[in-house]
Amino acid sequence: AWPEYAAKVISRQLMTELGYEAAVRREIAILRQLKHVAIARLVASFRWRSDVYLLLEYASRGDLHSTIRRVGSLATPNARFITAEVCVGLRHVHSSGYAFGDLKPENILL
Repeated sequence: AWPEYAAKVISRQLMTELGYEAAVRREIAILRQLKHVAIARLVASFRWRSDVYLLLEYASRGDLHSTIRRVGSLATPNARFITAEVCVGLRHVHSSGYAFGDLKPENILL
């Protein structure tokens, strides 16, 4: 079977208009450094035509926000497991000298 990846596509025009060039470069540099099972791995990044692409490890179960909307509240053991995994991932991010400032269900991949 072919490996599956998720693509984060960023409009170069919008990135420039909003002044996000440095933030995107920083995100790519940080993702290249962070290697941990609880953090989606950056496989590649490149510019093509009018966009910037980040190819990330594919999370086959989607994100936490979509899961909660689909199934409602999580069973306590599942909520505990996800919370523990998020804490482990955040601990790795922080111990690497970075802060993750956008923690929300949409950014928790399952």
